[in-house]
Amino acid sequence: MRPSFTSRWYQLALMAFCALLLGNMNFTYADTVTLTNGSKIDGTVLKESTTEVILQVGSLGVIRVQKDSISAIEKNRRTGVADKKPASGKNRKKGVNNREEEKPKNESALTSKVEVTVSKSLKTYLEKPLAALEGKQKLEVEQWVEDLQRQRVNYRSRAERKLKEAGPGVVPFLQPVAQSQFSLTRICALRVLNQFPRYESMAVALAGLDSDDPWVRKLSSELAAKISGEARLFPWKEGGALSVRSKAKSGWSRWYQQQESLRVKIEAVEKPADKPGKDRKNHR
Repeated sequence: MRPSFTSRWYQLALMAFCALLLGNMNFTYADTVTLTNGSKIDGTVLKESTTEVILQVGSLGVIRVQKDSISAIEKNRRTGVADKKPASGKNRKKGVNNREEEKPKNESALTSKVEVTVSKSLKTYLEKPLAALEGKQKLEVEQWVEDLQRQRVNYRSRAERKLKEAGPGVVPFLQPVAQSQFSLTRICALRVLNQFPRYESMAVALAGLDSDDPWVRKLSSELAAKISGEARLFPWKEGGALSVRSKAKSGWSRWYQQQESLRVKIEAVEKPADKPGKDRKNHR
């Protein structure tokens, strides 16, 4: 029985971070599991079955790796950089403190990101992608988006109401106009995107934080907070402290960069598992 998507996704995310973390750690002897995407995980193989491999990975604990995501397993291999050891027992008797010879490890940027977890919005993006609109519904949405860019307020008001009623499928259609030079159109689009705070709209939210229009800044900050789940002080009104705005934007930008890095790694692990099936289909 194949594992559920959520369970498999969690394992793949953990595997990606293990590979990321272990690249900066020192090991002496360990087993090495090579994934189909080229990443390697060093640890101790506790159990191996026809469907999965159970690994003890240092202080990270026990992880389960699906067999179809593994290309090779090397046991009892020398990996990483070995710690210095006394040449013989005589050195130990003389009280040689080998630990003093070791240089302190510098914590890298990769190590500092170990605590990064998959956000709720990214999880939704991965597990429940937006369904593409088709046919009549797509044509209607395209017309409403066009009306959203018209000068007359009654067209924009009606279009905004219709787009909100249409559901989250309108998000991809609104992202371009949410960065329009026409502030009133941009405000309407951001109000709809705030109704459906999808991970895909985070770049639009970050772009709006520097807008000259205070209402664009306000709606963009609200959208960034909803998507990231991180409420930050953002003085959006005219005369608001620029340093506080900059600090808030830096925090949201850093969150987005970390989530994007995690998304790429998860999708890179997932892609090889799907590729054989696609290749078979193309060769028929």
